[in-house]
Parts: sequence; structure tokens; C-alpha cells
Amino acid sequence: MGVAAGWDASADGTVDSSVVDAFANTKARVDANIWIHQEWAMCKSGSVQEKLRSTALEVVSRATRLVNAGVYPVLVFDGARTESKRETHATRAGVKGEKFERSDLPQILNEVRNRGFAYVVAPNEADHQLKFWSRKA
Repeated sequence: MGVAAGWDASADGTVDSSVVDAFANTKARVDANIWIHQEWAMCKSGSVQEKLRSTALEVVSRATRLVNAGVYPVLVFDGARTESKRETHATRAGVKGEKFERSDLPQILNEVRNRGFAYVVAPNEADHQLKFWSRKA
């Protein structure tokens, strides 16, 4: 599934207000890795540190917008990559060149933690964790 299945870069993360209103005063688990990859793709130039800073601020900005709308996000980040997606990740790395690396995640997590947002690093990929939680609900 991933980013290619539901990401319209031109929409820039815009959500109809009626959708957000439906989640007001609730906790919502969010696959924050999608936000990371969207922002990373939008940063066409700059050093890796500049891209990391921009990406961390974008994740915090989107989480803040949810809070301002009355939605309390639990940000879910990818953990270890799954064996079943090894080929997919290898293909993406070859096509897109410089990409966000797992070793860059701590800087983003520090910013999220410093701003007081709840987050979880999934054992594997965030979407697998979200699916597990949806089955338990």
C-alpha cells in the first residue's frame, strides 16, 4: 500500500473539515512516516541536516493542526523493515536517489518528544501496527 496508494502531493495533506470534525475530541493513530516521506520529497535542495529539520518541523506542524482541530494524534513511526518488502525498498532507493534513512529518525523523534506529542515506534512498519490495533478495537 504505502505512499503510492493514497498520496496526492498536490493536495498537500488537505483534509475536508467535516472529516476532521468527525474525529474531534478523540485520539487518532496516524502513520507519521507518510508525512516524513512527503516532506522529504518536497525538499529538492539543501543538506541532509536541513531536510531533517524541515521534515521534523512539518511532522510537528501537522500534528499541531490536528490538536487545534480537537484531534489528539498518536504518531506511529516505522520500526524495522519487513523482509517481505525488501525488494520494494531496494527499488525505491534506486529510483529516488537520496532518501530518508531509518538512522535519521531519532532527530525527528526528539522534536516530537520535545513538543509533547504521543508517539510509538512500531516493531515493524507503521501500517502493520495500525492494522493490528484496528483489529483489536
